[in-house]
Amino acid sequence: MKFIAVIGAGALLLVLPFACAKYDVLYNRTARTEVGKSIMNSDREIFKSSKPYIENSIQTLHSYKMQYDLASDEDKQIIANNIKSEFANFDSNLIENNNLKHFLESIRGGY
Repeated sequence: MKFIAVIGAGALLLVLPFACAKYDVLYNRTARTEVGKSIMNSDREIFKSSKPYIENSIQTLHSYKMQYDLASDEDKQIIANNIKSEFANFDSNLIENNNLKHFLESIRGGY
C-alpha cells in the first residue's frame, strides 16, 4: 500500500508542473489578455485627455503649421499627410487658437 502511495505522489509531482503551465496558458489566453487590453485602452484614453498630451499636440501642430507656411507645394503635401495621420483622432475643439483650429480642419478637408 505504501508503494502505491509513493508512486501516486511521484506521478502527481510529475504532472503538477504541466497542469500549472496549461492553466497559465489558458488564463493568459482568456482572462489576463482581455483585462489587460481593456486596462491599457482606458489608460490610453485617460492619457489622451490629459492636459500635457493636449498641449503637446497643439504645440506639435503649431510647429507643423510654421513648416507648412514656409514649404514648397511638394513639401506641403508631405506635411499635410503627416498632419492627417498624426491628428486623425485629435478633437479640434480642444484648440483655442482659431487660426490653428481652422488650419487643422482645412488640412483634414473640413473646409
